[in-house]
Amino acid sequence: MKTYFDSNVLVSLLNARSSYKPQADAALAEAGAGAFTSAHALAETYRTLTTLALPIPPRQARQLVNGLGGIME
Repeated sequence: MKTYFDSNVLVSLLNARSSYKPQADAALAEAGAGAFTSAHALAETYRTLTTLALPIPPRQARQLVNGLGGIME
């Protein structure tokens, strides 16, 4: 079965300060090779990461988002 990851989960996966990071990590582990997302969710993830109260610098946010390609479709 495939599991879709929307931007709210992706932000939690990539943001070490997120209080939901443990749940997002668990969801990714459970989905395994069935994890997938969309281009729109990736764009929203980047936007959110760079506009947080403690924003991630754009270059680092881009690297984080690009890194998702290695773990999900």
